[in-house]
Amino acid sequence: MDFNFTPEEIRVLGCLIEKQTTTPEQYPMSLNYTKTACNQKSSREPVVEYTEETVQMAFDKLKARGIALYRSEHGSRVSKFEHLFSAVFKLGEKESAALCLLMLRGPQTPGEIKTRCSRLASFSDGSEVENVLNQLASSEKPLVKQLPKQPGRKECRFIHLLSGEPNLSETPTSSDPVIEIVQVDTTETIEALKEKVLHLEEELNLLKEDFLSFKKQFEA
Repeated sequence: MDFNFTPEEIRVLGCLIEKQTTTPEQYPMSLNYTKTACNQKSSREPVVEYTEETVQMAFDKLKARGIALYRSEHGSRVSKFEHLFSAVFKLGEKESAALCLLMLRGPQTPGEIKTRCSRLASFSDGSEVENVLNQLASSEKPLVKQLPKQPGRKECRFIHLLSGEPNLSETPTSSDPVIEIVQVDTTETIEALKEKVLHLEEELNLLKEDFLSFKKQFEA
């Protein structure tokens, strides 16, 4: 398989992988929920405003590649989206989680991945993340690549290769300060709170969708 995924395919695929774990009750995912996941304002880089047509086209391309399919649920006329990414690429939970974060948030250090994907997979420390990334980078068809270290940073960032070799002159840099500072215990606490807020936002969106669906059925 050629690794020339478009940004839209990457975003849709990343969302399917993420939500399969974080909101399993909504997986497989409807077109509307997939669009909502793609357009989240948090835990996304860059932030986008996809239409349903954009999401549908991206999913159709993923389906044509053989790494996604439609799933029709009994009693429902709405087809839902499901990915086959982990099965096709023979990835475990931690490999999929690390790649998912790179798809949704761009280049990341092992430490950032450990903290930010706690809802997707549990890593003991940054070294375990780095080992997983190195395995993905050294496979017969590498899925990730280590970027040159930025001045003032202790850790290198990694980037996925699903869209081909990155143009380093266009590779986005982290929004975090370049100057390395001593990490304190509050760092992971803040990230954990952000993840909790995101989870509450997801639950609110699900309640809104359920309400609108019930309203349509009632009006019909």
